[in-house]
Amino acid sequence: MSILGLDLSHWRTVRSFTQMAAAGVKFVYVKASGSSGFADPTFVNNWHGLANAGILRGAYHTYLPGQDPAGQALFYSRVVQAADQELPAHLAGGVLPPAVEFGEGSASPLVFRQFLKHVERLFGCRPLIFTSRRGWFKPHPAWSGEYGLWVASWHSEKPRLPGGWSTWVFHQYTNFADGRKYGLEQRCVGANIFNGDLAQLQALSIGCLAGRVGDVLATE
Repeated sequence: MSILGLDLSHWRTVRSFTQMAAAGVKFVYVKASGSSGFADPTFVNNWHGLANAGILRGAYHTYLPGQDPAGQALFYSRVVQAADQELPAHLAGGVLPPAVEFGEGSASPLVFRQFLKHVERLFGCRPLIFTSRRGWFKPHPAWSGEYGLWVASWHSEKPRLPGGWSTWVFHQYTNFADGRKYGLEQRCVGANIFNGDLAQLQALSIGCLAGRVGDVLATE
């Protein structure tokens, strides 16, 4: 049985996280930030709502070429840290690795790799890359497969992978799932599956953030 998850941003409004959990959603990635100055206005509510509903959660950042990679990573980590610090200790777990949304653009592979390394240092674990076959670098960098892949591939049960990967962690198989079924106001939402079982998904969440962001930022 596939392990179901969603992805959310300010374009979607959640009415009930309880309904979401009851509908079988096991994980959700929520947009935290973009570039070096945009904090998603729904992130805190989503982050806290998922924690209270017992749904595994991850935070993603939309990378913008042309902006300082260190500044983007630092802003991203501070947005997540601020939301996480507001949670009581018993809800601090259940956090999946950070993820970085990468689309088409004039990005430099070298600069993007620098950004990924900054994220890894700040969060204490290697980020996933959220991209598509069309959106990834061509030719692909040799280091692509060093990072876990969250792939957007909507038109087949078996995802079409970008160059550099032979497997995937998460597959966004549609952007048109019925959001109302999962407690959202909107009709459409991105839906994903995990390439493994529930125990493997839970293991992926162990020890990723766990206070690491705050520890690093204290020295910045």
